[in-house]
Amino acid sequence: MKQVFAACLVAGLLLLTAALGIQSSNAAESDDEVAATELDDGLLRWVTRSRWWEQLPELPEKLNLSDITHDSLTVSWTAPDDAVFEITDYDVQYRASGAASYVDWVHDGTATETAIRGLAEVTEYEVRVRAENEAGEGDWSPSAVGTTLLTPPKFVEGERADREVGENTEPGVDVGAPVEATVGSGTLRYSLAGEDAQAFAVDASTGQLRTREGVEYDHETQSSYAVEVEAFSEAAGTSRIAVGIAVLDVDEPPEKPTTPALSASGSSGLTVDWSAPANTGPAISGYDVEYRSLGTGEYVDAGHEGTKTRATITGLASYTVYEVRVRAVNDEGTGAWSDTAQGRTSGQDDGGGGQPLPPPPTGTPAGFAPLNQNSFDARFVNNYLSTEDIYIEFFAGSRFRESGQYSGSYTYVRTGSNTGTVTQTYDDTTQYGGACTIQLTFGSANGGTGAYTCTGGQSSGPRSWRRDTVDSSSFNIKVIWRGSRSSAVDSAFRSEVAR
Repeated sequence: MKQVFAACLVAGLLLLTAALGIQSSNAAESDDEVAATELDDGLLRWVTRSRWWEQLPELPEKLNLSDITHDSLTVSWTAPDDAVFEITDYDVQYRASGAASYVDWVHDGTATETAIRGLAEVTEYEVRVRAENEAGEGDWSPSAVGTTLLTPPKFVEGERADREVGENTEPGVDVGAPVEATVGSGTLRYSLAGEDAQAFAVDASTGQLRTREGVEYDHETQSSYAVEVEAFSEAAGTSRIAVGIAVLDVDEPPEKPTTPALSASGSSGLTVDWSAPANTGPAISGYDVEYRSLGTGEYVDAGHEGTKTRATITGLASYTVYEVRVRAVNDEGTGAWSDTAQGRTSGQDDGGGGQPLPPPPTGTPAGFAPLNQNSFDARFVNNYLSTEDIYIEFFAGSRFRESGQYSGSYTYVRTGSNTGTVTQTYDDTTQYGGACTIQLTFGSANGGTGAYTCTGGQSSGPRSWRRDTVDSSSFNIKVIWRGSRSSAVDSAFRSEVAR
């Protein structure tokens, strides 16, 4: 623009020179050419040096402050209408209101917007702008005024925090330290956001994360969670921090199985049945089964393998009570032993026990139960009460011995015309838990059915019982069959025993 304007000015001067040359018609033509050339050069040099035609920029218009934060603001403006020269740059200055002088903010180029940063919070600032062109700087615009905000809440741990929670943690347990923020003024309130916000709770006053009701923290299912903790202040606004919560893999062995059920198997074995226990860890990979003769020391491994919930223990002594226990195993450990179950081997290949017992009574005869302890003693002292798995010998003084080895005291109470209860208390409290109650029905003076329960958890449903006489003045022979037999053989043997 400047060059165009100068060229036009020179052209005008040249026309003036030409006119002057016409008026000096008496001069020689060669002298005219020299004079014109010198005049042209002189005028051009004068026009170039004086620059009197140059015009400074007008004022920038419509100053506006936006995007104001606690430490920055953005100033924008409209370029001035300058018809002569193009704008080449803008100068930007700011100061806190009332300050003695402005501060330059570095701004290069012709952009009509810039963000001023590094300001103080809650402070009023004045901002002004001026334009530059080749002629120089224009005047400063009127100042725009804006106030910075309060600093938002600031989290102590920066932009991210990490926490840990143990696998299977109960609800309402603190997850690490509180996720705390600070603020210059006002009270903070905390809340949760993010993709896993429903898996945890946060204390609105402290920022303390906690486990939540209804959520199962299982490492094998989900090993980590992602949440955001928000800190809000009425005066300062909201800030967020990303929080990663890792679920620690805790060893989870299976729980304790229920007491196994035992039954005789052949003449010298026991079948053990149990149910799979509760298990929150890896799948159960096997079971340990151990046994020992009742009242002895060390347990013996039954050699059970695999995940089946039945085992058969063989090679045991006949007519012997054994204790059996079971525990489950998975890849993260071994569970607790079950409560001990007790069972007796039968001594017969067909699973029976001893001599055949009378069937349960079909009617309800009257008056077979002893009336009291004295009448019970009169009938049973120095005799046996025997079933397939109970062999109790009664002595005077309310003493008893079971299976020839477990002794203690007993009491008898009549509960009906054909029912009664025998309560046995063992001298050794490890036997059957220390006490057993036998509920008897009397189908005759010498037999009926009975069921027992023991404080150690052992029990049996109704089984036939009978009273066997003990003759201490002669040999006492008890026939125990192994395998099946015919009634003729059985009768012959019993005749010989009696003889």
